[in-house]
Amino acid sequence: EELYQGEYRDAERTFTRELRGSVKIGVTVRWIDTICYHTMLGETYYQQGLPAQALEQFNQACAMVLQYPKWMLRVKFMDPRLDTNRLRKAIPWGASRRQFTLGKFSNQMQILQGEWGSGQRALREGGRVQQLQYWRINVVEIVRTTALAIRRRNELLGPLAPGDATSRALSAALSRGAAPPNHWSNAWVELLKGLAYVGQGKTDLALKSLGRAERVAGQFDHPLTCVALLEQGRLAMEAGNTAAAGRLLAEASYSAFYYEDIGTIDEAFRLATLNRLAGAWQGPNVALEPAAIWARRERYDHIFSRLNLAWAEELMRAGDWGGAAGAVKASQARLRRDAVNGRLGNWAKYLAARVLFQQGREQASVLLAQAVQQQASISSRNFQIELANRRYDSRQLSARSAENVYLSLLDDPALSDWVFRPLEMMAVLSTPHGDAFDRWIDASFAQKNVALALEVSDRAKRRHFHAVLPWGGRLSALRDMLEAPEETLSQSARAIRGELLLRLPEYQRAVQAGEQLQADLNSRWVAGLDAGAQRDLVKLWRSWADTLDRREWMLSNLALDRVPTELSFPPLRTTKEVQSQLQPGQAVLVFHDTAAGMLGFLMTSNASTHWNCGPSGRLNGAVVAFLRDLGNYGANHDMTAKELQSSAWLESGQQLFQMLFKDSSIDPESLDELV
Repeated sequence: EELYQGEYRDAERTFTRELRGSVKIGVTVRWIDTICYHTMLGETYYQQGLPAQALEQFNQACAMVLQYPKWMLRVKFMDPRLDTNRLRKAIPWGASRRQFTLGKFSNQMQILQGEWGSGQRALREGGRVQQLQYWRINVVEIVRTTALAIRRRNELLGPLAPGDATSRALSAALSRGAAPPNHWSNAWVELLKGLAYVGQGKTDLALKSLGRAERVAGQFDHPLTCVALLEQGRLAMEAGNTAAAGRLLAEASYSAFYYEDIGTIDEAFRLATLNRLAGAWQGPNVALEPAAIWARRERYDHIFSRLNLAWAEELMRAGDWGGAAGAVKASQARLRRDAVNGRLGNWAKYLAARVLFQQGREQASVLLAQAVQQQASISSRNFQIELANRRYDSRQLSARSAENVYLSLLDDPALSDWVFRPLEMMAVLSTPHGDAFDRWIDASFAQKNVALALEVSDRAKRRHFHAVLPWGGRLSALRDMLEAPEETLSQSARAIRGELLLRLPEYQRAVQAGEQLQADLNSRWVAGLDAGAQRDLVKLWRSWADTLDRREWMLSNLALDRVPTELSFPPLRTTKEVQSQLQPGQAVLVFHDTAAGMLGFLMTSNASTHWNCGPSGRLNGAVVAFLRDLGNYGANHDMTAKELQSSAWLESGQQLFQMLFKDSSIDPESLDELV
C-alpha cells in the first residue's frame, strides 16, 4: 500500500526491514520468503528511477529461485474451489468478455521443510540437524513476486538478457519439473517459464507457455491469470497487433481487480494507454475516469496520478488542451514527494511541458530540458549501455556478442520507439556514449571486421551530432521529414510524412500559404525598389515570417507527440556502399579519436586498412605546430621554390603525417604520394 500510495521511501524502509527479518535456515542461509522482499524492494527502486539498485534486488530474488528451484515439489497444495464471492465485486471501469470461472486459492499452504535422514547424517558427519516439519507459506505471493522479478529483469537488461547467465539458468531450471507432475500448479511454472522465454527472445515458446498459464486444471482463473494476460498483451502490442493487445490488457486489469493485484492494474493501464495511442485512436478511453475514481477512493495515489496522465494524453490527442492541462495538474497534485522525482513524476513533467508548448509559454523549453535531463539519469537504455560497457570490460560480454548488443543499444531509435518511448529516446540521443562506441569498435577489430569498425566510427560522429541538437535531434529530424524535398526522403519517411499531413491538415495549409507568400516576394522584390515600394512589402515579409513561426510551433508540438521519425541526416552509409562510389585512384581517409588513441582508416573501392596513431594529445601538439608554421608561410608567400622546400611548415607537415600514419600498413611510397 505504501508503494502504490506513492510513498516510495516508506515502502523502501518497510521492505528492507522485512528482508532483514526474513527466515534463515541456520545462521546465514536465507529462505524462499526473501524472493518477495527482494522483488518488492526492487520494484520500489524501479519506480524511483534507480535501475541499478532495482536490478540488484531482482537479481537477488532470481538467485533465491535458482537456489530452491523445486520448492513447489514440497508444497502440500490445497485444490482450488469455485469462488462465487469475488464475482460479486463489480469492476468500476468495465466488464470482461472472457468466459472464465474464478477459482478460490488459499493464501496459506504447508511446505515440508528439512531433509530425510538429516539427523543420522549429522550424527555421522557432524553439523546441524534439520528436522522434517511443515511450515505455512503464501505460495501465490512467492510465485507472483518471482514473475515480477523476471519481468523487470527482462525490461532492465533489454538486449543483454539473452546472453545473461541468470536468464539462461532460469529458463533451464524452470524447464526441469519445478512442480509436481501432472498437477494443476504447473500452470504457475508455465507462467514463470514463459516470462523466462521472453527474456531469451523466444517469443513463440513464451506465448505457448503464457497461454497454458491462463487457467489451472484447464478450468479456473487464478491470482496469476492477470500476469499471463498482461505479458501476452505487451507482446501483442510490441508486435503491432494493437486490437489483440487492447483486449488482453483490458482483461488483465479485470482479472487483477478480482484478485487484488494492484501492481498489475497499474501496469495494465500504462500499457493500454501506449497501445491506444499507437493504434487507430477512436476517442478518449472512457474506462480511465471510473478507474481514477476507484484509485482515489482506495488512496492509491500512484495509480490515480498514472490514470490522470493517461487521460491527459487522450485529451491532447482529441485536441482538448484545456482539459489535458487540468488532468496533468490533478495528477501532479496527488504525486507524493517521493514520486515527483521518480519515473511517474518525470513523465508528468514531460506532459506539463507539452501543455506549455501548445500554449506558447516561454518556460516550456526549460521544463522540457529538465525532463530530458532527468530521464537521462533514470533511463533504462542508458543503464543498459553502461552495463554492457562493464560486462565487456570484465569479459562477461564476448566480442562476438558485443557486436549485436551494441548495435541494438546504439542504433537509431526504431519507429515504434518514438511511439512508445518518446521521452526515453530524446534522453538517450542527448546522452554522450563515446565510450560505448569505442568498445563497439574494439569488438569489431577483435572479430577482424574492419569494415564494421569504420561504420561504427561514422555512427559515433553522427550520434555526437544528434546529441548537440535540441531534443537529441528529434525536432531537426521531424523538420527534415516534413520540409525536405520529397525525392530526398526514403520510402518509409515518405509514408510517415503522408500520414502526418493527413493528421495535421493545418500544417499543410501553413506550408501552402508560406509557399504562396514566398512566390509573391520573389516576384515583387526586385532590384531598384524605392523606399515607398519597400515599405509596401513589409507587411508581406511579416506575413511570411508569421507562417514560418506557426510551422515551427506546430513542429515543436508534433515532435513531443507519439509520432514516428527517421533520423535521415547525416545519412547512414555502410562501408560497402561508400566503396561502391569510389573510382580507381580514389580513396577515403578517416580519422577517429578514441580513448585507446587516434584511429586511422584508409579505404579504396576494393580494400581497407586501419592503424592506431597513438594518443591524440600528442598529435594535438603536432597539429598546432603545423598550423603555426603554415600561418608563417602564408605571411611570406612570395618565397622561392628552394625556400619553399626547406620551409618550416612543410617540415612540420611531414612530421604530422608521420605521426598520423604511425604503425599503418601503407607503404612509404604511397605515404609520400599522399603527403
